[in-house]
Amino acid sequence: MRPDRFVEFYLVMPPMTPPRDAHAVLRQIEITIHAELDRMSVKIHLEPCDELCDRDDSTSARKRHQ
Repeated sequence: MRPDRFVEFYLVMPPMTPPRDAHAVLRQIEITIHAELDRMSVKIHLEPCDELCDRDDSTSARKRHQ
């Protein structure tokens, strides 16, 4: 069965987060989305927080990809 809906976003993690931990968080988000929303295609891009990232600036990841 093909998905009816599609969600895609960037998940920005602290730069020192071990890859295994970051992917565990990503996977849990995917599981939660699929549990709540039927027939949803999910694509999450994992990004490290860098010099553009600031705890008070939720748009910094978006700025990198524009």
